[in-house]
Amino acid sequence: MYHLNIPVDENWLLLGDFNFLRSLDNRNLPGGDLNDMFIFNEIIGHLGLLELPIKGKSYTWSNMQDTPLLEQLDWFFTSVDWISDYPMTEVLPLAKTASDNVPCVVTIKTSIPKSNLFRFENYWPELEVFMDCVDSSWQKQSRKGHITARIADKFKSLRMCLKRWQKNISKLKL
Repeated sequence: MYHLNIPVDENWLLLGDFNFLRSLDNRNLPGGDLNDMFIFNEIIGHLGLLELPIKGKSYTWSNMQDTPLLEQLDWFFTSVDWISDYPMTEVLPLAKTASDNVPCVVTIKTSIPKSNLFRFENYWPELEVFMDCVDSSWQKQSRKGHITARIADKFKSLRMCLKRWQKNISKLKL
């Protein structure tokens, strides 16, 4: 068994060749010790582990015979905190080598959305039409009651107008 400890906010991965089945579906032929399955699953539940399933593979071990016995003996577990921080974590099987175990790789990634940044260009005020855009935006009425909310609303409106205006002048940069 292998244990990979990632010391980031108590997050961790537990992975390895446990040599236990979790259910009768984890092998292609009848058999398996139900008592061992029960104990293994009880330990997983008691520890609050979450399984990371292997994408596209049902079995990770073979006895390499002509009529092979196939079993999933390799398991990948983690915590709720890990799943929250890295929701796109995947376990992917690799091409089988001479070993009786299928090697796997754990990909850890997160989806961080790109912000839609507003970038003010220093040359804009030098353009004649820039002040027209600012003026028309600033003259729009705000429905906000408090003065600070009205100013924030006007800046937000100005940013949107300048973004639209910028698309029409973008060829000037060339």
